Amino acid sequence: MPTKTTEKYLFSPGYLVEAAKAIYSTSPSMRLAEGTVGTIIRGPTVGYRNHCLVHFVTLKEPWWVSFNEIKPFVKTN
Repeated sequence: MPTKTTEKYLFSPGYLVEAAKAIYSTSPSMRLAEGTVGTIIRGPTVGYRNHCLVHFVTLKEPWWVSFNEIKPFVKTN
């Protein structure tokens, strides 16, 4: 068993993620369906410590989402 291991953080800029559940905006008409794929643009910043900026394929502008609203995208075929 190795004594030293390293991990690569899966929620870093450039990684593909998908919505783990439906995500709602502050506007009631704005809803992102579960499973929608996006790319992380920016990681946590001051004021958004538990969030990252994600550009989802169905939206014109990126959204700040919390880490519990997304999961790593894994292609299944």
